Amino acid sequence: MRIKIFILIGLLVLAGCSREPQPVPYSGTVSFDGKPIKFGRIQFISPGELPDATEVHDGQFSGKALPGVRRVEIYGFRPVNAPAKQPVMPGMEVTVENFVPAKFNVESTLSQVVGAEGE
Repeated sequence: MRIKIFILIGLLVLAGCSREPQPVPYSGTVSFDGKPIKFGRIQFISPGELPDATEVHDGQFSGKALPGVRRVEIYGFRPVNAPAKQPVMPGMEVTVENFVPAKFNVESTLSQVVGAEGE
């Protein structure tokens, strides 16, 4: 009887120790030059991990990200009439370009704390 109780407690302790952080929901709005970004992408990035990314539609976005301090990248896309350019997203029928300056995406120093309540 004692052995069974000891094993059960050991399994519970091990199960508690192996829990990894779970993504939490977030949502918000994003604009550029005072206007909502009609179509874009926002990414929450931690070094050494894949980004948590979601699409922006009419300035609104929502998704899930791992909690903690995350670097933020914001992209806004608009159609262009240059057939030489390639679509930036697979499956897109129209060629687009990112109009948001690099300081808000690939060179971003923006950060956000994603908290337990999706802050």
